[in-house]
Amino acid sequence: MNFVSIGGVWLDEIHASGKEVLRDVAGGAVAFATLGARLFTADPSEIGFIIKTAFDFPSALLGLFATWTPNLLILPCPGQPSARGRVHYGESSSDRVFTRLTPSLNTTPSDLINTPLLGAKCFHFFDTAAAVSSQIDELCSLRQDAGIASKPLVIWEPHPKSCTPKALEEHKQLVASGKVLVFSPNHVELGAFFRASNDTRDASFDRGRVERQSRAFLLSSTEAKYPHDIVCILIRCAEHGCFVLHTPPSSKEHHHSAWLSPFFGLEQSDRIVDLTGAGNAFLGGCAMGWLETNDFVRAAAYGNVAASFALEVVGLPDVASCDARSRLAEYEGRL
Repeated sequence: MNFVSIGGVWLDEIHASGKEVLRDVAGGAVAFATLGARLFTADPSEIGFIIKTAFDFPSALLGLFATWTPNLLILPCPGQPSARGRVHYGESSSDRVFTRLTPSLNTTPSDLINTPLLGAKCFHFFDTAAAVSSQIDELCSLRQDAGIASKPLVIWEPHPKSCTPKALEEHKQLVASGKVLVFSPNHVELGAFFRASNDTRDASFDRGRVERQSRAFLLSSTEAKYPHDIVCILIRCAEHGCFVLHTPPSSKEHHHSAWLSPFFGLEQSDRIVDLTGAGNAFLGGCAMGWLETNDFVRAAAYGNVAASFALEVVGLPDVASCDARSRLAEYEGRL
């Protein structure tokens, strides 16, 4: 098995001016990250999908998820409501406010015990540094107990609430610990590590600033605790593309970096319908790209293509109608 995302699936209630309210729209990091990985999977059994469902979770969504992979693991929580949120849009899709209406229903590594999902090659986490560090330790311990010798590849998407100057050192330490393969905040979250919450001087986008801030998370070979481990800092920058910064296997002193443009250029902005989930889908696609190529820049290309499908619709796109391989070939032809 190649990929599993740990966390939760949300049911969104979407409000946009002049439009009918949409209810029970699938959302959450797990749903979109799994989508991104599934888009590049010829064999659906290589994808694991684990979710906790409450008494009011739509059966139609479970039917949809079952078409993605035979390895759909459903953990009923009959005494609790589904994780629900309300999304309010302003004049544009980027003007978005999300409000939680009920508590989250998140999975943890312990939910994978005695399932094939425990042996997956790559895991995606969306959480704070402390929570992710603890869950990686738990995951590795459970794998060892199950006789799984390989180290899991971890893609970590930090929770926005934890991206603060106070938490910077904690995040840097986890990135340098050897537990994480890819650390991927978006450019706004990255900037939040380096400024006070009321500091708006750096509100405009600046490639140089993104590069400088990204390098703060990479240590030199003399500082690294595990110099044999490679790590990638992958910054998702919305319409500005993405920045890839990583340590090569042979030397921690010479970092490799690259910028990739988004799949949709400015002339194609009319194809962008909703930004929700694009970053999560990016990381699912990136995971599959890394497993196939062992190249972080090419993996980011997979990520940009996966994100493009999420951008075209409200909610989840129809996987059967998404030709990710053709779109990837088109995109790589431009690079």
